[in-house]
Amino acid sequence: MAGELLGCYNHELAFKVMQEFRLPMAPIYVGAIAKIASKRQVSKIFDLLKNVKGSVDDKDWDEVVLAAIKVMVRDHNDPKTGEKLVDKLVYLQSKVHPAHAPPHTHTHHRTRTTAHAHGLNEVCCRWRGS
Repeated sequence: MAGELLGCYNHELAFKVMQEFRLPMAPIYVGAIAKIASKRQVSKIFDLLKNVKGSVDDKDWDEVVLAAIKVMVRDHNDPKTGEKLVDKLVYLQSKVHPAHAPPHTHTHHRTRTTAHAHGLNEVCCRWRGS
């Protein structure tokens, strides 16, 4: 029920229900944000995150944010929104740990790193006069 209320964007009532019945907030938020993300409602994702912050601890916060990232990047191929969401993660390991990163991110990171290394190599060769 709380998840459905969150899906309908009624955070206050959902929060009261979760507190009243001592429901685990993190799994409910994870499910709700994944459902909202599956509908590509990006502004609603950020609205829900504003309301969730402070309701869960940092570890659970990262799980909620990661749920949105996974749906946006894996299901909707929207790395731009994924990158905006990564900025909201608390723990650095959540930002860089390959197990949490969607598959597209690995390729994107590898491509960017290779391109960066190639560009750096060119600059070094020019500087040395090679």
